[in-house]
Amino acid sequence: MEAAAIIAILSVSFSGAVALIHSIFTNMSLSRCTTIDCCCFKCKRDVLHGADLRQMAEASAPPADD
Repeated sequence: MEAAAIIAILSVSFSGAVALIHSIFTNMSLSRCTTIDCCCFKCKRDVLHGADLRQMAEASAPPADD
């Protein structure tokens, strides 16, 4: 196998893994659960309320068209 093909396969694999990890942690941050246990990740946290939750929702919303 050529070096370029190996680099392409590794790049796509790592990009997919990073996207999956980002998606998991983003959804965990928006979750209302206080205890999260996903595979080897265990987390006990405070739930966002009020202004913090509103700010997080606005940051993830797509920009409005003018």
